[in-house]
Amino acid sequence: MRAGGTERRDRVNDLRAIIAEQRRTIRRLEAALKKQPGEPVPARCARCGCEKLYKNGMTSIHLKRILNIDRNGFEYRIPVQKFVCVNCGAGAHLKGPPALYHWIVRIAGERK
Repeated sequence: MRAGGTERRDRVNDLRAIIAEQRRTIRRLEAALKKQPGEPVPARCARCGCEKLYKNGMTSIHLKRILNIDRNGFEYRIPVQKFVCVNCGAGAHLKGPPALYHWIVRIAGERK
């Protein structure tokens, strides 16, 4: 009987180790899903008004379009975060100066 009890104890310990690893994985994934503090996000969906918008890749937009400037010399395209509405599936992106956030963060990261 002792051999059976030892096997069960070993199996229970193995399962506890697996559960602990899965909990660590869940915590890591939850942390990755959280938004960066201060990161700009559209307040709500323009189509349905839903407040739940999730990141959905990046796009690039002309700097003059973001700053609303109609001059030559602002043809540079910068990366802008795209978002998708959970409720209706409409796409959105930041507009105006908040759209510059990811470009500035990238430049700051390159200069470190």
